[in-house]
Amino acid sequence: MKEVFSIYRDKAEYNGTETLSVCIGNHHLGWAVTGQDGQSLQQLSWWGQGDTEEAGLQSIIQASPALNRRYAATRLRFDAPWCTLIPAALYRESDAVTYLHTLYGHTGSSHIETEYLANWQLYLVYAVPQAGWDWARIHYPGATIRHSYSLALQSIESTAFEGALAVDIRSNEFSVIATRGNKLLLAQTYQYETPADVLYYLLKICQQFGLTQEQVRLSLTGLVDAGSALYRELYQYFLELRFREANWRIPAAEEPVPSHFFTTLNDLAQCE
Repeated sequence: MKEVFSIYRDKAEYNGTETLSVCIGNHHLGWAVTGQDGQSLQQLSWWGQGDTEEAGLQSIIQASPALNRRYAATRLRFDAPWCTLIPAALYRESDAVTYLHTLYGHTGSSHIETEYLANWQLYLVYAVPQAGWDWARIHYPGATIRHSYSLALQSIESTAFEGALAVDIRSNEFSVIATRGNKLLLAQTYQYETPADVLYYLLKICQQFGLTQEQVRLSLTGLVDAGSALYRELYQYFLELRFREANWRIPAAEEPVPSHFFTTLNDLAQCE
């Protein structure tokens, strides 16, 4: 695993009241240290270009002293692509494994986790590679655990727009939450190799759900900037295109990358 970008503030001080937020995917790990209210950022680091097997995770721990401190609160987010949403009226706990196997086939050595999303009356069922789950539970046994979809849905706002696509770009994969008003249409993670792949999936989603690409609001977070080939592709097709920025208070001189690169970490740090 390699560190992709980081923020280390020179005047950061630790007194035991801080919050540690860690997100873990199959090929990335990001973490942030904030004040207890989640509003003020002290340190942040994003790692990728590898697999989050035990050896990779241990190498990040060794290179990141902040991950070994004691914190007032710790929050974990799993960016697990093997995931499904089940209406509460149809959900049965005994069938959780069956739901995932039906959609994805055998999920290998995985831990199956479930979240209840009360505001949406949905159960979110997902599979986390066992090595990543064990590592997280050993190092952070008291942590609050969330899936990236549940955090994304928490930040969704009902809008008068034709519809909304919340897209988070990571290395070689992206997630999309599609909504219309206060109705959830889709939550899915896709693999991609080129900007054309991302554009294809988003246009297909619009076609499938009757969303007008000229009117649908497309919010971007993650590893994409305004000068990239991917942004230029999307700009040609989506008129309501914007970045959803993090709201941490960071002096511009200390911000090496655009703040939308780490908006999802910001969401995790401030989640209830």
